[in-house]
Amino acid sequence: MNHWRSLVCVTFLLMSLSASAASMFPQQFTARYSVSGNGRELGVMTRTVIAQGKDEFLFKSELKATHGLYALLRVKVLETSRWQLRNGLVRPLSYSYKQSGPSSRQSQASFDWGSNVVRVMHKNKSLELPATVGMLDKLLYQLVLMRDLESVKNPVQYTVVDGSKVKHYPIDRLGEEIIDTPLGLLQTVKVQYHKPGSERTTTLWCAKSLHYLPVRLDHIEGEGERTSALIQSVTGLTGQR
Repeated sequence: MNHWRSLVCVTFLLMSLSASAASMFPQQFTARYSVSGNGRELGVMTRTVIAQGKDEFLFKSELKATHGLYALLRVKVLETSRWQLRNGLVRPLSYSYKQSGPSSRQSQASFDWGSNVVRVMHKNKSLELPATVGMLDKLLYQLVLMRDLESVKNPVQYTVVDGSKVKHYPIDRLGEEIIDTPLGLLQTVKVQYHKPGSERTTTLWCAKSLHYLPVRLDHIEGEGERTSALIQSVTGLTGQR
């Protein structure tokens, strides 16, 4: 299940705003992607952002196997990030990860900004980590990446609670590229995350006309295995550029 684990690990590998970017962020939307491994179809991924009250939002990502052994084993991954936007600052409130199937796994993180503590449950162990300004969860940083690209900010690094550790996700901007998708030809900004000390790389193509929504993802393991996701449809991203 290397391909599925690879996609789960990145899942799109994804604080100051300009006035125009602030007026457009966040937007509620639903995006659907096809998922493949080394060119063979594996399943679908759906991502949704919805409002949950004043200044609070939910970002949900669901991966579901629809082909081959993964479908027979009913592999499914659900990630959720509940967060708030106040005075232009994005703050995570809670994060959860659940993988069902033969290799079931769960992880949770709760952010207590009153005490500046993150309470984590990972691999059946609970611990506390210090919470710092600008810290994000594994899902939320991908929305912040969209916002930063929209506001003409060149993202360099994000601080992310990843499992039982706080990690730094370095981001390289590789230029612009026009790619062919089921939505047509899209002008994109190409960015890449390379894990320090590892041969793994994750490359994202973020569409300008969709407020820099990632529309394609390629994740390559050190042994050359490639897992990809490609946009199939999107609704809700109004005011496109």
